[in-house]
Amino acid sequence: MFMFCFFIFSVILVVSFYNDIFSLTKRCPEVRKKLIFELVEHSEAILQKHVLDNLQSLKRLGCRFAIDDFGSGYTNYELLNKGLFDVVKLDGSFAMNMGKNPVSYEFLRFMFRLSEQVNFTLVVCGIEEKSQAKYVPKKSHVCLQGLHFSHPKKLVNTLRVS
Repeated sequence: MFMFCFFIFSVILVVSFYNDIFSLTKRCPEVRKKLIFELVEHSEAILQKHVLDNLQSLKRLGCRFAIDDFGSGYTNYELLNKGLFDVVKLDGSFAMNMGKNPVSYEFLRFMFRLSEQVNFTLVVCGIEEKSQAKYVPKKSHVCLQGLHFSHPKKLVNTLRVS
């Protein structure tokens, strides 16, 4: 089981972010390999040296990173090119338009091939109808997400602490 950590982008801008995560997981370092930090902001700020240093240091600890809304911002390609992300979550607009717009469909096909060649998990977000899922290949590195499968749930209803 993996834990996706959704957080406000400004948190990762904090210079001590790596030290904070390191300290919080010091007693239980095996949890680091189960953490996936999801970055949701579209900003050049993520390309700042201290932010990239934090990400690279956390990756060395075993933490993983996901980029959300890929394809909707101007920094996404540069972020993907840095090789820091283990999971790429496509912007939901591609799923919404894949049966209607040839550009969206071809972009998705390209991303399926790229994820396989570069070795990252691809999440196609925004699947709201069964008909949208038929455009997505059944491959182990491709996942689907959307209201067709489940509505959002409160964390307190899905996580038990023992």
